[in-house]
Amino acid sequence: MSACVDLLYQDTLTVVFQSLSIQDRISAACTHKKWLLSAYNTRNCNDYIVFESDKIDTIRHAYKSPFFKHITSLGFQNKSRDEENSLLFASAIADVMQHIAHLVKELFFFGRSFPDNGFALILGDGFKNSHSLTEVDISSCTIGKCSAKALANLIRQNPKLQILDICRTKMKTEDLELVLDAIESNDSLTNLNVSNNALNSQGFKLLTKSLKNHATLHTLNLYNNKLQSDDDAGTLVDLLQNNHTLTNINLSKMGINQFNVEYISKSFQAIKTLDLSLNELDSPGVEILTQVLKSKVCITSLNLSSTLMKTKGMTVISKLIETSKSIKYLDVSNNQFDDQGTVELCKLIKANHPWLQTLYCNSIMFSSQDRAKLFESIKFNTNLTELSIRNINIGDDINKLAMSLQSNTSIKRLNVSNNKLGSKGIEILLDYIRTNQSITSLHLNENAITSTGFQAFADYIKHNSTIKNAGISSNIMCMQDVKILIDALSFNTSLAVLGMHWCTEDEIIKRMLRSFEKERQKICQTCIWF
Repeated sequence: MSACVDLLYQDTLTVVFQSLSIQDRISAACTHKKWLLSAYNTRNCNDYIVFESDKIDTIRHAYKSPFFKHITSLGFQNKSRDEENSLLFASAIADVMQHIAHLVKELFFFGRSFPDNGFALILGDGFKNSHSLTEVDISSCTIGKCSAKALANLIRQNPKLQILDICRTKMKTEDLELVLDAIESNDSLTNLNVSNNALNSQGFKLLTKSLKNHATLHTLNLYNNKLQSDDDAGTLVDLLQNNHTLTNINLSKMGINQFNVEYISKSFQAIKTLDLSLNELDSPGVEILTQVLKSKVCITSLNLSSTLMKTKGMTVISKLIETSKSIKYLDVSNNQFDDQGTVELCKLIKANHPWLQTLYCNSIMFSSQDRAKLFESIKFNTNLTELSIRNINIGDDINKLAMSLQSNTSIKRLNVSNNKLGSKGIEILLDYIRTNQSITSLHLNENAITSTGFQAFADYIKHNSTIKNAGISSNIMCMQDVKILIDALSFNTSLAVLGMHWCTEDEIIKRMLRSFEKERQKICQTCIWF
């Protein structure tokens, strides 16, 4: 039996300090004011410093390190499958937190949850002296009766709490009530995430009671809490009608349709950011929505992806954007348009509205002719700063897109992932945009890139001084590809984030990347995700 405890550094970098002493790990972590306590099963601890359960007192004395006075953000990750080990770990954490909880402003939990009584031990005993928390994230943790009570007390005793994430916590209605009662009396909360909690009718009523008169809340995420009846929709309307501080709301995947969208959307008071994705609105529902939103001049962001909208829906959305003069962000991804629908989308792009800056058109199955029209319209737009056209089957049409991007100097963030470009397509794209110094973010994930494509990418970043964020994930790399990339990165000081997820399973390559990243930190801040 063992409870393995490890201190890892987790900030904007993905460095694991494999060879450092625990004291040095604390030092390195606290330099960036973030650290991560982790419990591991011994079989998964090949490269980590491990404390067996009979030595777990070592962590109980870790707070005596002078570096702990710098801590403002804490994360806990329990990976043990054994309940007794998890409780030992929770007890050790609680002991440490009693001494340093008053310093912590941000609290996060990752991975497998602690048992209910273990979670209650951390939140209750460990943080009983906490009064300065501004953010708590317990998403994906299973919250039971004991931990719900401890969480409610934590909310009450932290008057500066602004952000609370309780998504996927599987709380029973009576436990949720404890937490929502505490939220109702909180006068500082600005951001609440209750997504993926399968709220029932009573849950919606408790949520509405807690939030409808809340004076500081401006962001609410209700994703995937489906309305089961007209009564549930009425309860939601009660919340939205009475709360005048909410400006950002996520109503994605809530069962909103063409029959209740008018009732719900008319209740918006000060909403600026609206997410209605994954609701079966269809074009009639979108048309009804736009009629209501015409009077809501404050809308700046609108997500209508996966709403079954067709040509008529695209037509009315274009008119709404033209007349509102406020919508900066539009997502119409995963809606299938015919030729006329594409014409309407292209008209919107060619209209070159100065307020529309971000456009997402992912997973739309354009014909080759329609793609050509889309790429041509991009050439005439000088106001879009972000364009995402992931998974639209560009393939051999990459020449047309590349030619349009060559003359477009407004687009800064471009995503062409999952488009079957292959190495040849990547070479063509990068050759055309090589002289385009406006692009700061470029995502080329899932494009079946091989060695010649990686060489082209390496050459591109080697001589580019403006690129800050790039992604080549899910393109398999060999050792030689990585060496070429590392050589190119040694000449580039602008790149801050490079996504390389699922590019290799080779542990030798991973170690080489970690070593390079560590050395690169001496020159510039760069995060390599792999």
